[in-house]
Amino acid sequence: MQSDLQKSIKNLQIKQIKHDLNAHRDLYHALLPKKITHYTLHFAKYQGQLLEALKSDSKDDFRKVVVDSAIIIIASSNAMNIDLEEVLPNKRPPGQFEDIKDAIQGYIIAVSKMAKACEVLDHLEPYPSREILEDKICDLFFCVDFMASCSEVDLVQDIEGRWRLIEENNFAYNHIFKKEIK
Repeated sequence: MQSDLQKSIKNLQIKQIKHDLNAHRDLYHALLPKKITHYTLHFAKYQGQLLEALKSDSKDDFRKVVVDSAIIIIASSNAMNIDLEEVLPNKRPPGQFEDIKDAIQGYIIAVSKMAKACEVLDHLEPYPSREILEDKICDLFFCVDFMASCSEVDLVQDIEGRWRLIEENNFAYNHIFKKEIK
């Protein structure tokens, strides 16, 4: 059975493109290796934040990092031209999650493999970076979707709220681009 996130993923991917054009033009126009490395660094940061939120039992901090992770999963998918609506039904979650700790462990493993795929790009080493990155982005999707369902996070609603907050705090968007977009 599909989650609300999975049912809404095509629409969210389209809205993410608009958001990135509005609030992240610098990264939107960057080359793919830079983008995917940037997103992988976000995931690396988030894995520590997930553990801190779990340790401190902060539901608000946990919610924020789960939502931010979902946004970066969508942005990563867009950067790599991955249609999640098409790809996800053919993928399996990375193991059986019994609880949030299992999902965080899956998240950490996926991020470590993404980091390896990004690192070898710098050296042009023979490595299936594209395949690994796509597979691990899907693994992260399942991990985050599971964490959200366990902690009653409405990812679809919260993602859109987070985009609005980011755009409201973006000087260029508010003073220059907002007029162009309307």
